[in-house]
Parts: sequence; C-alpha cells; structure tokens
Amino acid sequence: MNERKTLLLLFICSLVLNASAQHISSGEADSTIRLDEVIVNAYQVNTRLHQVPGSISLLSGDEIHTGDGNNFAHILHSLPGIYMHSGTYATSRIVIRGVGSRTPYNTNRIKAYLNDIPITSSDGISSPEDIDLSGIGRMEVIKGPASALYGSGLGGNINLYTPQHNRNSGSALLQYGSFNTIKAGVGGSLHKNNTHISGRLDHLRSDGHRENNRFRRTSLLSSGTWRQPAWSLAYTLLLIDMVAQIPSSIGKTLYETSPASAATNWKAVEGYKEYQRAIAGITLMNRLSDSWSNHLTCFRQMGRQLRTTPLQQPAGRYVGRRLPQ
Repeated sequence: MNERKTLLLLFICSLVLNASAQHISSGEADSTIRLDEVIVNAYQVNTRLHQVPGSISLLSGDEIHTGDGNNFAHILHSLPGIYMHSGTYATSRIVIRGVGSRTPYNTNRIKAYLNDIPITSSDGISSPEDIDLSGIGRMEVIKGPASALYGSGLGGNINLYTPQHNRNSGSALLQYGSFNTIKAGVGGSLHKNNTHISGRLDHLRSDGHRENNRFRRTSLLSSGTWRQPAWSLAYTLLLIDMVAQIPSSIGKTLYETSPASAATNWKAVEGYKEYQRAIAGITLMNRLSDSWSNHLTCFRQMGRQLRTTPLQQPAGRYVGRRLPQ
C-alpha cells in the first residue's frame, strides 16, 4: 500500500515539473548570445580563428587601445606565452615561449610585419615597439613552428595591421603623465565609394624615470586601399624619427640604493641612439575566384643613423656623446 502511494506521489510530481518546464520554455526567450566571427590571415589565408590549426593570439583594436598606446609591454603581457622586457621606450626585448631570452638588448628570432610588409631589419632585429599603437587596428601573434611560413623566426611572428574604417572619421589626442611625459596625436580616415585612406601623426617625448633616459619620437603611419571588382591596390607608409638616451642596466646593489641611476659607463658618455626610418610598400591583389586570390607586394626599407659616435655596438645599440635638444 505504501509503495503504491509513493509511486502515485512521484507520478504527480513529475507531471507538475513537466508542466512547469513547458511553461518556462514557452514564456521566456532563448538566452543564447551570438558572437561575431573573427577572421585572421596569419596563415597566409583568411580563416576563422577557431578553425586555425595552430597557436595564434589575436588582439582587436578595442583591446589594443585600452592602454595609453605608448608601451607594447602592457598589451603583449595580456597574451599567453609572450613576455616583453621593457627597460625604456627604446630598449625592449620580446620573448615568445622562451625564444629570445638569450638576446641581451634586442628582439631577434621573432619576425614582425606591418600590413604584410616586413619591419624586421636585415640583421634579424625586430622593433615593433617603435610603432605607435594608436595607429594599429589589429595584432596577430603566431607562436611556435608555424611561424616558419614567414621565414626564419624560431619564436614566432607578430603581424600588425592598420584599421579599416568604412566611414569618415577624425580624432585628436593629448596626454600628460609622470616624468614630463607628453604625447600629442592627430589622425583621420576618408572613405568614399571604393577608396579608403587613413593616416595618423603622433609625437611622444619623456624625461624618463632614470638618469640619461630622455626620449623623443615622431611617427607618421598612413595606409590606403583602392578596390575594384576583380582587383585592389593598397599602400602602407611608415616614417619614424627617434632620439633616445640609454641608461642601460645596473647591478643589484645600485638598484636597491639608487634605482633611478644609469649605468656608470653609459652615463659618462651620455649614451644614446638616434635614427630616422622609412618603410613603404604597395600591394596588388587579384581575386582569382571567391576563395582564391593572388597578392604581390613591393616594399622598401630605408634608415639613417644621425650624429652618433659609436663607442660600442652591442647588438645594434649605439653609444654617442651628446643628445641633440
């Protein structure tokens, strides 16, 4: 008798729960959130990010611009497997999965590209931090052996892309921070029919928090695209003028007693580096079909070192005698 009552009670409860569930499902909307698909081209083909058979990290323009745009380290440290040593604005070292940690002064064994144009120098030194992040719209980082698609880069590959806006826009920026750090910038984009042109001019200067640590950089980054039904033509132009003092590294004792001090020898010679750099490229893309296209890129890198007296050259770092005002 008790078993019958128990079974009857369970049956009634199941009917009540089933009716309640049907009422909830019919009365409330589905809570599914649809996300926009993310397309990357780090593997030389436009592919959805979740379909890429390798280790790749992506940063959108909104994520890049969460920082002040002055230091790559704040952005790269948000990606797994990547670490950036940043002593000053002009002395940095990027390490991907441990590769690059044996380089004392620069980033090597890691290639860097801007709109598919190599910005790595002929001696294998990459300095993507010379580019102001305010003009970057997307960053793709390939980690591991898949970066061999771009040549000899054991650690990985860093691809930078300028933003592509489908509207006319303009912006201005003025920042002031510690140690007399001042940044001013202006940029804009023009979109008309099948033509898109954008550009940005930025100037950054700082006294630095250490001795012999003054920094000045002016950069111009511009890109544009002219689209036709069967082909398109794009250009990229980067101009950099930089002067940076180098305080170099100090020992543990001096760091604990006077962390703002510069290395004795670099302070004595007022060590600095100064150079002008220009990168220009034109890309012609032919659409062969809906899924196939051919890209032809012609580019040129030019650089000039100014008013320096090299006393020592550790992996491309130069020591001078006087920093121009």
